[in-house]
Amino acid sequence: MASAVSLAEGNQPRGVLEARQSFELVRGDTAGVVNWFNTMPALIKEHPVRMQIALQLGVEQTPERVGEIMLASLMLQDPSTDKQGLDDLRRLSADRNETIALRSGQLLGDTLYRRAEYESAALAWRKVIELDPTAGQALNNLAFVLATELDGCTEAIEFSERAMQSANVARPIVLSTQVVSYLACDQIENAEQAARELDQLARGSPEEALAAIRLGQVALAKGLREQAVVQAERAESLINSAAGRAESYRSILGEFKAELGL
Repeated sequence: MASAVSLAEGNQPRGVLEARQSFELVRGDTAGVVNWFNTMPALIKEHPVRMQIALQLGVEQTPERVGEIMLASLMLQDPSTDKQGLDDLRRLSADRNETIALRSGQLLGDTLYRRAEYESAALAWRKVIELDPTAGQALNNLAFVLATELDGCTEAIEFSERAMQSANVARPIVLSTQVVSYLACDQIENAEQAARELDQLARGSPEEALAAIRLGQVALAKGLREQAVVQAERAESLINSAAGRAESYRSILGEFKAELGL
């Protein structure tokens, strides 16, 4: 954004105008609006300035009001506007337009999960699934939170199996969730089968590190600690060498290493 340069030079009126002009170039394109909002925080560091710009955009006049959803997401990035952002997501998730409700409902669930509000996150994802029974991301996320936080492993297995039939979520991620769900229900044989399928599918991708972690968890559940340690070391090596998306699995590895006492 040219506006970032103007703002850095201390010319705030010009920066605000340039940001609004750049938005007009993408207003009619859903992907363009999403990218515009996702780019803004990295270019415009001060949240009050970002909000000053965003609130002048007329975001309701975007395809299926995607701008409103992105504005709510932007609000969540600062305590001063966090409550309004969450309230707006709740309002949008009940919209009569199904596409708006689905997009905002998924984001609402994701946001609540990150805040450890697991029951509320599960409820948001359930509402998404009611609207679209094939919503793969919601099915997968609901399965995961049921298995890991809400003592609902049986239902988690059911939702993960439904997610596996959806084309809207990556198969390796669903297989990972299935391993976790089966382990939560002490179905170790099924967990091992899912982990091995994940390992084969993920070879050469960042998810190979995730597969190693899941294989290690299965080994630990079987009482094979040495094998579990080997898989933990393999996962760490893969994360260190692959970086990028694989880095997101480091926190999962850390939790697994803590289980192993490493």
